Amino acid sequence: MATTSNNSPDQLREDLDRLRGDISALSSSFQQLMGDAGEEGVARAKNAVRGAKAKVDAGSDALEGAIVQRPLVSMLVALVIGMVIGKLFERR
Repeated sequence: MATTSNNSPDQLREDLDRLRGDISALSSSFQQLMGDAGEEGVARAKNAVRGAKAKVDAGSDALEGAIVQRPLVSMLVALVIGMVIGKLFERR
């Protein structure tokens, strides 16, 4: 804004109009930035969910493979785990 001692009303109006334009441009830029950040956040969240699902699927596939390869050992492990849990919750 000009700093002259004889600011006329017309000069003040021009300065205010320029200031309004600058504020409007700044507001538009901010809205665009926030929209972009929101979209990026959503994309990152989706990627994280996809990665977690892939790891869970891989873990369940590995467990299923171990059960299929050694069914007797798997049943014995399940029996022992069940007995331990039963003992932990047994009332005395």
